[in-house]
Amino acid sequence: MGMVQMPLALGLLSTANRYLPSPAVSLFMLTEMALAPIWVWLWFAEWPGVVTLIAAVILLATLICA
Repeated sequence: MGMVQMPLALGLLSTANRYLPSPAVSLFMLTEMALAPIWVWLWFAEWPGVVTLIAAVILLATLICA
């Protein structure tokens, strides 16, 4: 995963700055960070902690209100 996923994600984020404003790219990065525990839960059936879920909900609510 580290040899494909991280370089691909960083390459796409670097390329996105050419076509999107920087604040939009930053919001995408924050959204990915908040949704990461949900992706792990769905794909690997690994439960995130309660504090992690609360933090993700707070971050997503902040992004929606912004």
